[in-house]
Amino acid sequence: MKKIFSIIAIIAGGVVTLSTPLLPDESVEWRVYHIARLMSYKVYDTKYEYVEPVYYNKVHYHRKKPVYIHSKKIYKKKYKKHYRVPKIKTTPHILTKDMKIHLALKKLGFYKGKIDGNLYSYETKSAIKKMHLEYQKEPTSYLNNKEKDTLIYLGTLFNLNKILLLKGSDERSHYKRIQAALKIEGFYFNIVDGILGNNTRKAIYDYKDAKGLTPTYNLSFKEESELLNDAKMVNDKNIEEAVETLSSI
Repeated sequence: MKKIFSIIAIIAGGVVTLSTPLLPDESVEWRVYHIARLMSYKVYDTKYEYVEPVYYNKVHYHRKKPVYIHSKKIYKKKYKKHYRVPKIKTTPHILTKDMKIHLALKKLGFYKGKIDGNLYSYETKSAIKKMHLEYQKEPTSYLNNKEKDTLIYLGTLFNLNKILLLKGSDERSHYKRIQAALKIEGFYFNIVDGILGNNTRKAIYDYKDAKGLTPTYNLSFKEESELLNDAKMVNDKNIEEAVETLSSI
């Protein structure tokens, strides 16, 4: 129906334009040609050439020469999207057995390199040789099984001693010291991560119960200081014994 109405409107417009008087510079041929172009018919004339219609936003207007106008591009201002950086769950630094050997050799004064667990580097080999010379053994650059086990144990003790001497006043450092002390005393058996979880609470409860104190899941300032002092003394004694064992192997 819309097409029929549009055709009727074009025809009516053509009739009106034909009935209107001509302008001084206008001819009948041009008037007919113009109406035919409005009706989208191909008209070929010696004077005028047919030109394809040019479309502007779905509405076509006819001209002598084709004009191509591109639609205006609207450039929207691009804003950078600010994404929230996801929180990465930090896992505690866990020392491997080889890294504990490095730590033990470093604390004993024989190794000065990085604690990376590479026992086959030149620095590690020379450190093992120095240790053997210090303890009046055969100056070899390899470790037997007993020496390895003792150095791993020494590395664990030195690492616990390092945690006991942490100077941070934050909650993480606070509970790391408590966990290390409870580990030395033999009540905590998990990773020293500084998180007050069920295992840490249970260790505190067992420690207070073993010491004859009121078994609760928290430590007072006095109880905490006593725990840390006792653990430091026990750990120092264990280090001395381990060093004597290493020298006598």
